[in-house]
Amino acid sequence: MNAIFKRTSVRKYAKKNVNKKQIEKLLRAGMAAPSAVNQQPWEFIVVTDKDLREKIGKTSPFTKQAAKAPLSIVLLMRTDVRLVEMAPQDMGACAENILLEATKLGLGAVWQGVYAHQERMGYLTELFGLDESVVPFAIISIGYPKGGKLPKQQDRFDESRIYRNGYEAAPAKEAEDLPEEVPAEDAPAEEAPAADAPTEEAPAAETQEEATVADAQEEVSAEDEPADEAPADAQEEEAVVGWRSGTAAGLKN
Repeated sequence: MNAIFKRTSVRKYAKKNVNKKQIEKLLRAGMAAPSAVNQQPWEFIVVTDKDLREKIGKTSPFTKQAAKAPLSIVLLMRTDVRLVEMAPQDMGACAENILLEATKLGLGAVWQGVYAHQERMGYLTELFGLDESVVPFAIISIGYPKGGKLPKQQDRFDESRIYRNGYEAAPAKEAEDLPEEVPAEDAPAEEAPAADAPTEEAPAAETQEEATVADAQEEVSAEDEPADEAPADAQEEEAVVGWRSGTAAGLKN
């Protein structure tokens, strides 16, 4: 129980290697995790090579610490198991076991998410030459914490998250980071300003023939005339708010 309440994410490491015996204990802990129908969908790549550590550190902007950690374990999830839809839950239990064992051994570790981000999964798949039977799930970087001590864990217990014998949705919290602008397609269209310049009148016809020609010139239909363009300022003020979308990775059944 102590490991549970001492575990924290550690991203800075001392220049000291993790030995083979410790690595085996970490892997044993991961493989001791529960899994649906005992399918054990995990496989592991143990990375200690400096050049390879630097490469996996480029998996995403959030994996940079993998380049400096003396050890990283890449967790792979098999897609040929009996209950493939349950495999991500199995892998989560496996990853947590490794983190807890690292804490027990006095090591610092951090879980870096890969699944189900297509770009990250694709990068590691190409880097290690993986086939379709496995997909990258996570990277766990491990080492002795810089400074020699693990950071103190925050007390995350929150009574408001607990419901007994039922569930009643809590009032939605207002998001402070949402943009105030609305998408352009939802905003009311801006009307082009009315032309200020008065329409020029044709000069008075001096003869009946000239008057007939003048009348014919005035009968040009409105649709044949070029439409007024909205001012440049109005065009520049149109804004479209973009939203990120997570990319879900498909699993092979």
